Amino acid sequence: MKAQVPMSLSRDEAQAALNDIQQAARPARYILKAWLISVLACGVVWTIAFAVAQWQPMTPIWSAGETILVGVVCSFFFWQWRTDVIRFTPGSQSAFLHSRLPILYGILYALFLLWQFMFTLSDMKLATLWITVVMLAVITTGLFMKQWLFVALGLGITVMTALGYWLVPHYFWLWIAVFAGLPLIVVSVYLLWRR
Repeated sequence: MKAQVPMSLSRDEAQAALNDIQQAARPARYILKAWLISVLACGVVWTIAFAVAQWQPMTPIWSAGETILVGVVCSFFFWQWRTDVIRFTPGSQSAFLHSRLPILYGILYALFLLWQFMFTLSDMKLATLWITVVMLAVITTGLFMKQWLFVALGLGITVMTALGYWLVPHYFWLWIAVFAGLPLIVVSVYLLWRR
């Protein structure tokens, strides 16, 4: 039987330990915030562009692919703004995510740009392709960050996009504005507000 050692911390020691814990969690919170800003930008562009596309003779298919670039630019500016404040511990999960997620997004973006130019797809098919690509990134990010809401969001938007493509082709653009763009806005704003 182990003898219990009484443990007493002074108020200053307890505060120092709490500060250390908060400092260690900063990089992970930073990555999540940068990513949420990207998701918010993507949701705003999708919602507006796809809603407009419902009533425009020329659909703005650019909005699906270039939205990724909007997110990347937003993340880059957020990173430049915070770069002097955040330091990643080499070998930590935050450092891994910080270095690997941009590589994953870059590879996905390059592959799907290639596929976009290689295959002749209708506007609806191309929009569906881009949405599912972005949702693959959302699901993967959710798995890496252990954020199950992102996984559910990505799966839900993918399913709703497929249903809109098959069930309501005449209102597809409005459908994806509501079921692909708006959920990104709602979830990212909710999570940014909660943090």
